[in-house]
Amino acid sequence: MLSPSESDDTSLARLPRWMPWFQIGLSVLVTVLLMALIGRTREQSKSILTLQARVQGLENSRILSRSNGLEQQVQILSQRLQTLEKQNAQLEARLYQSQRQRQEFAESNPASRSIPPVLPIAPIPRSKANSLLPPMLSPPSLPAMPRPGSTALPSPANGNIDRLTP
Repeated sequence: MLSPSESDDTSLARLPRWMPWFQIGLSVLVTVLLMALIGRTREQSKSILTLQARVQGLENSRILSRSNGLEQQVQILSQRLQTLEKQNAQLEARLYQSQRQRQEFAESNPASRSIPPVLPIAPIPRSKANSLLPPMLSPPSLPAMPRPGSTALPSPANGNIDRLTP
């Protein structure tokens, strides 16, 4: 029977002479591929961080532009509210002046006591003053169209000026 050291010698003797070089080359190849893979992973990690920073910057700029737009809207609304409050104060002053002039006129002319007094205008509630949109205007009314079978002559009032013959 062979001793363990002799069996190792015989197994090494059976391997070709280039096999240890092949194993070394294969180990070096695996090491190089692993290093390339690690390098590529680091590059991708850096590019991902760069892209995340760009995305965050874009999101911040969008949020900033949106907040700037909202700030401008708030400024415009506050200016409109101030204008409305100023106009409301002017209106109240004119109403007071008008009522005072009516009283003076009524006191100086006893025949004018039959003129009804002007009703004061209630102040605008704060919640309605915040809605600064103008009221919707009604569409213009269209001229009446002649009914079918009617013998009505066209007239300038309903827009048919060029057909005025009976």
